[in-house]
Amino acid sequence: MTAELETLARRAVACRHWRWMPGMQLIHPAETDGMTGYALRLAVDGYQARIGEYPDLSDPATVGCLAALVRQATGKPHLFAQFTLDDHWSICDLHDHRSTFVRSEAEAWVEVLEEVKP
Repeated sequence: MTAELETLARRAVACRHWRWMPGMQLIHPAETDGMTGYALRLAVDGYQARIGEYPDLSDPATVGCLAALVRQATGKPHLFAQFTLDDHWSICDLHDHRSTFVRSEAEAWVEVLEEVKP
């Protein structure tokens, strides 16, 4: 996973509405607890991550879970990601199109999750 995706993953985990879901893949970095780095697919809801662990946003299943979190947090189950002709992603619903365009689907979902009010 790239450093850019790692930074994005850490932004996601910092969100008020973030939670670990079954099906997500987490990264346990090499520098944590003296263990070598590894990825782990979660099978439980509400996993309590160790310090330094973050979601693998290069994993399609994890991005799908992120989309589900955003839909739940916003109360808009009909949200979807759209890829535009100019190589950008946006999050849309049936009546509203977000004006923010980003370079990855994961980043689009994280931006919406960051904006959700309590």
